[in-house]
Amino acid sequence: MKIYITGVSGTGKSTVANKLKEKGLEVISIDEEGLCAWFNKKDQSPVDGDQILNKEFVSINDWVCNIPQLRNAIEGKENIVVVGIASNQNEYLKYFDKVILLQCDPGIFIERLNKREDNDFGKDTKVQEWLKSWYKDFDDKLLSNNAIVINANQTIEDVVADVIEEIG
Repeated sequence: MKIYITGVSGTGKSTVANKLKEKGLEVISIDEEGLCAWFNKKDQSPVDGDQILNKEFVSINDWVCNIPQLRNAIEGKENIVVVGIASNQNEYLKYFDKVILLQCDPGIFIERLNKREDNDFGKDTKVQEWLKSWYKDFDDKLLSNNAIVINANQTIEDVVADVIEEIG
């Protein structure tokens, strides 16, 4: 079974991925596997070099998944979990048997963004406001595509248990 786990930044995707790996599941992160890159929204040109992930940057650039590379990474795999979020994810959801949406309150995902040490995305307060302004629409679109909701307000142990139950 091919499973895709998504959610806005700070809902726990990376933490869930690491816990699933510890349990012996095959998991790839579209961020860590180099399957995504920043592209300019106007001319679709790649954005090179290190970036300051502030509101100005995210308003003119998109985090885009390379769909042919993603398909290649999951092709032939009987059981694989892919974790991530990309601006073009609606274009590749069809390649997954189940889509799981980690959903939590904005106060919680903002708190997590502020505490995390392995990723600077979402630490800028204007980016946090931007995330809060669109997360509901993001969640609604996934729900309209039959995503399965996991309550990410819970402890990570409970979230992982719920994900494992959905994976089967």
